[in-house]
Amino acid sequence: MNGWDEKSKVSRLKPKVNMKIASSFLHKIIFFKRWKQEVETQTSLKIKCLKSDNGGEYDSNQFKEFCSENGIRMIKTVPETPEQNGVAERMNRTLNERARCMRIQ
Repeated sequence: MNGWDEKSKVSRLKPKVNMKIASSFLHKIIFFKRWKQEVETQTSLKIKCLKSDNGGEYDSNQFKEFCSENGIRMIKTVPETPEQNGVAERMNRTLNERARCMRIQ
């Protein structure tokens, strides 16, 4: 998960984990809660919205309830359109290019 804060222009990356565990919904909501707490503690600001590519990873009712209870507005872009999520998509591309260069060297 690449967390991008548009105000501070800071990117936070999730460490690599076992894919069987990462694919479970429980892991995603636990990670998001930890990430939310960390970001809000470090910045003294509250997360107001979550923008996702509508890929389905944040579609569960439990996750929607969590966001609603915490005042987080969920914004979904059209799937398969990186143009609508430009900054985060560019960061993902940059990170992939850097990793590829390190593998080549």
